[in-house]
Amino acid sequence: MAVASANPGLGRRAGNDERIRDAALAEALALGPDRLGPTAVARRAGLSTGAVYARYEDHAELLVDLWVNRCRVEVGDLVELGLDYLLGGGDDEDRDELLHRLANPSAGCRVGLDLLTLTHREDALAEVVGVDTARAFERWRLGSDHDPAGTAATALVLSILLGLMTLDAHGPRCTVVPPVGRPPGPVGDQSSAGAASLVPEHLASATDAEAAGGGAIDWCSALGWLRAALARPPEIVELPSFVRPLLPEVAGLDTDQTRAMLMQSCMEVIARVGLARATATRIGRRAGMTHGAIYGLYESKEELLCDSVRVITDAVMRSDRAHLSATYFDGVDWGEAVTGLLATMGGEERRSWRLFRMESHLAARHHPEVARSLDWVYGRIFAMDTVVASASGLIDPAVARAATRIALAIPLGYVHLAVVAPDPLASVDWSLAPSLLG
Repeated sequence: MAVASANPGLGRRAGNDERIRDAALAEALALGPDRLGPTAVARRAGLSTGAVYARYEDHAELLVDLWVNRCRVEVGDLVELGLDYLLGGGDDEDRDELLHRLANPSAGCRVGLDLLTLTHREDALAEVVGVDTARAFERWRLGSDHDPAGTAATALVLSILLGLMTLDAHGPRCTVVPPVGRPPGPVGDQSSAGAASLVPEHLASATDAEAAGGGAIDWCSALGWLRAALARPPEIVELPSFVRPLLPEVAGLDTDQTRAMLMQSCMEVIARVGLARATATRIGRRAGMTHGAIYGLYESKEELLCDSVRVITDAVMRSDRAHLSATYFDGVDWGEAVTGLLATMGGEERRSWRLFRMESHLAARHHPEVARSLDWVYGRIFAMDTVVASASGLIDPAVARAATRIALAIPLGYVHLAVVAPDPLASVDWSLAPSLLG
């Protein structure tokens, strides 16, 4: 007591530290970490701007402190819960708690996921997160020094969990089929129309009905199926290969080279700096277009960026799904098809796409029009995958709806792992994963 009374300033400072962290978390949740500034944080905390500057040298250090003191434990606890249940250590209460926390992520989890996205362009944050993930992966026995089967199972579950967290982060995308209809974007642009054509003709009408109506999603049965599959001894299989055309071709832009170059430039710039920091000038310079030429096609930078999210995401994902559909109906196991696709994602040629996709989700959490663009694409993908998964009649449609969201989550979660833990991920033998998916 004597020490406390002799140093009343220490208590006040510690209290202000917590007020600043709470304010920074609320500000990052509302506006995104890219727009986190000392003035807004100080105003929300009811302190002077100097009080914030006295604690943090720059924006990067504020992000690091936010991760360490508000997000690290929240993200880690949710991942631990998911790993424990899906790898056989939990019970039905753990499953229900997992589903509740995935559907209602805490502020620390939401912002923590944003901060994981930023690690590829924020060095100070990457240094701290890298140490944290290395320790966690060692605890979870993920890496070249551990059992290959266990490593594959852990990597698969981590991909699923991070992917589902990402899908849920700016809306109830895992529990409700997103809206579909006319694609958002410039008037007259129909480059994303016709997604139903990627499944056999006799299933096209069912795809449209699924997209329009949605239906119940049986998460409990789907997670139970996944847990049972993960408990079986894995078998090595030869993964099917997927050869994809270049972006302008899959986007249907090969007859419009100007727009194709613009979309490619958008993907590369956004992958490097994020949507918030991407500028029309920088995009145009990379595409060989003037500032005026871009604004002859789009009324604003925001319209250009939203259009790029829709066109690129739809193009690449529909191309992937076309290969999956063709492979599925050629008799290849669903698990082999999904993990075969996953095994090809780590190459350097797909790096811009991986980062672009992460940055799109980061922006969607704080930009309604970007969210609408992603919702439109995912609504069609969910519908198509559900029809394909339930076509044989061997899987209940409600379970199929959950299974297709899990399938979509896997490569999305993989993207996060590839950024924060490239070395452990490189050691994963994905040929063990198909049997783990049943």
